[in-house]
Amino acid sequence: PCSLAAPQDCRFQLWAPWSPCSATCGEGSKTRIRKVAQEATLGGAGCKGSLAELSTCKSIECNAADCAWGDWEQWSECPKSCGGGITHRLRRVVVAPTHGGKACEPKDKGEVA
Repeated sequence: PCSLAAPQDCRFQLWAPWSPCSATCGEGSKTRIRKVAQEATLGGAGCKGSLAELSTCKSIECNAADCAWGDWEQWSECPKSCGGGITHRLRRVVVAPTHGGKACEPKDKGEVA
């Protein structure tokens, strides 16, 4: 006796859970995957659809941080011993702006006297 097997269509497994959001605050992305549970056999229909999905996600709003300057350095030495010279001092950024925070004004980096 001959055994005639019927064509089997391709089938997917259920989607895996979504991955965690790639961002701890603001907008990021998440993915999920699925695998083929049954390959098509004997002329059955192939799987249609993707094995992975990508989606945007948004967690809590990001707190903006404004730029912050550090302390002033010491004044430079005066280049003239009898008056009329110019001295200067600088300071550095200690907190860079993030998430739309206010930028430091370049003009506030140094002072001249």
